[in-house]
Amino acid sequence: MSLNIEPQLVAVYGSLREGLHNHRLLEDSDYLGLDWTDPDYTMLSLGSFPGIVEGGETAIKIEVYQVNQDTFTNLDRLEGYPNFYNRKKIETKFGDAWIYFLEGREYSTTYVPSGDWKEAV
Repeated sequence: MSLNIEPQLVAVYGSLREGLHNHRLLEDSDYLGLDWTDPDYTMLSLGSFPGIVEGGETAIKIEVYQVNQDTFTNLDRLEGYPNFYNRKKIETKFGDAWIYFLEGREYSTTYVPSGDWKEAV
């Protein structure tokens, strides 16, 4: 018996965005559009990809996708959920979407003050 799970909305802000190196994982997903988070985060450059942490004052530019369960599982694997990134739902203009964020660590790295990873790479 197969478990039928509803599609999920996912908000991506880094290497999963269109034109960047991990976007291939979303090629079979429905792109809903661009949005910005509330200004509650800080974006960090971790080299070839970013992370966001809660408790900042920056809005993050996101692309929102509707994904199936296989894609959602692959995204969790890529993001190292729940050991590297955690995730939570945030409000977007397309509905509540999952977003991956860093928690529980101190990072000595470069900040991305614009909140737009594509401007930083």
